[in-house]
Amino acid sequence: MVNQPDWVWCPASYTWTPSGCLYNDGYWDHPLDQRGLLFAPVRFGPGWGGGGYTPVYVVGADFLPGWDPERYAGITHPGDEFSFDIFSQAMQALRHPSENRAVLGGVTGIDPMRGMTVKHLVANGASQSASKLTEFVNGGYNRGEVDAYVITRGGGPFNDFSTPIFQDNEETQAARPPDNAHYRVWEEAGMAHAPYAWYSYVWAMYQRDLVPSGTPNPVNTACAINRGQVDYTARALSKWVAHYFETGSMGPSMPRLLRNSEGKLVRDSNGLAEGGIRQPFIEAPVAYNAGTGCPLFGTYRGWTPAMIQSLYPTHADYVAAVQKSAAYDVKAKWLLSEDAQAAVAKAEAFTAPWTLGSCYETSNPTGEESGFLGTYLIRRLPAGAYVASVYREAQGGWIACIGAQPLTAP
Repeated sequence: MVNQPDWVWCPASYTWTPSGCLYNDGYWDHPLDQRGLLFAPVRFGPGWGGGGYTPVYVVGADFLPGWDPERYAGITHPGDEFSFDIFSQAMQALRHPSENRAVLGGVTGIDPMRGMTVKHLVANGASQSASKLTEFVNGGYNRGEVDAYVITRGGGPFNDFSTPIFQDNEETQAARPPDNAHYRVWEEAGMAHAPYAWYSYVWAMYQRDLVPSGTPNPVNTACAINRGQVDYTARALSKWVAHYFETGSMGPSMPRLLRNSEGKLVRDSNGLAEGGIRQPFIEAPVAYNAGTGCPLFGTYRGWTPAMIQSLYPTHADYVAAVQKSAAYDVKAKWLLSEDAQAAVAKAEAFTAPWTLGSCYETSNPTGEESGFLGTYLIRRLPAGAYVASVYREAQGGWIACIGAQPLTAP
């Protein structure tokens, strides 16, 4: 490896793909702000319009003139006030590809849908994008292009319900107005703004594209990230959107989270939010999950075997509780039958509190997770002893446990 002055070394890494991991050799490159490739094409599969793609590294318009004043002297970008028109034009390009202008000397415009016809167009925005999409709705920018909105993790209040709005929020969002003929709100008990089901995907992307191999997960190091099954709710809500296009019905109004006279959440004796959408991890819990605590990422605390056994004396009792919860959730229409089966399968596989000795939270009851639970446990053992550490999946997260009988160190 020959040193390159003023360059940066990009370490070797593995890139995850659905078919396995690919090895990427290390290499020297220019610093990020001096690399020639500022914008890279992104290819999605059929049916994806691409109007919502946000690159990980964005070069601001003010950077380009400073980087190459001669080439980019005339570039201007007015800011967010153009975002609504950009969004509208992206949707028009999907709906009316024959009207797209030719680029790069071509004789016909580009068809993003590759010959497929758009039957229904759903505009989706989450978190910060939920706020911008709220402005889009209230500003009257929908001129017949959007058939429905799915706005999650924020957004609202809305003053225009001419186009149906489906909204899904975590427990820490403020209460929303009552449902109406074109408005449905789902409020998820025990859910954080950015739970692990979402962040694990983001971290996998970071490991693939941005950080050197072996870099500790910074958020999991600093926070005990909420383990709520947001993916279950998202899939159920998506099915209701499809149901609306098939039948014209937005489905039933879902129960809202319980709040006291001051508007604060009502919590049970274990600190879990009451009311709202209640997936099996919160209705048959073996851990504390809440949207409060670490900003955006919420809190997860695995419970000790003693506490879990006080709720479910046997593993069979626990499985029965999850089965009952899953069956109710499917009937209530906020859980799909295939996800109910997955929830029960996880419960059947989660035997740690009834078969193992002590769990992670016994040694660390306040839950300051380091991201290296097994290492932490082994360090706490008496000198000369070694106990194998294992992870057990539960409804609502993973618990690191140690065996009941110490083993002689090899």
